[in-house]
Amino acid sequence: PKVRRGAALGSRDAAGSRPLIDIEELAPGLRADEIMGAEVRSSDDKIIGEVRNIVFGTRDRRDYAIVASGGFFTPGKDSIVVPIRSLKVSPERDSFFLPLPESAVKTVPLMPDQDYKWLSDEAWQTRNDALFARP
Repeated sequence: PKVRRGAALGSRDAAGSRPLIDIEELAPGLRADEIMGAEVRSSDDKIIGEVRNIVFGTRDRRDYAIVASGGFFTPGKDSIVVPIRSLKVSPERDSFFLPLPESAVKTVPLMPDQDYKWLSDEAWQTRNDALFARP
């Protein structure tokens, strides 16, 4: 990974911590090498995993980060599919935050196949994306 991994419990609630940035409001944007390997945390600041792959340019404009959430942070059976638009970015631009607490992330279905056939399954994408919708 390109970034230094954080502690199991972060410091988002520390005095003086700056607010997170919506990924769609980020300027300047991020390069792919800044996203790949980046740490991903829950809304309650617990490490979920790291970005292991990115899917851009789908015909329905759904772009995804594949977040490896298993012990070795490798893409595969322990990966979740996160809509990129649902992510927030730390002010330091080195961590991403999901709009879900750790307990809710544990209920997100894992990536259904390693061949990315789920990209053609609109019903699966819609169900998955709804889990990350912000209130």
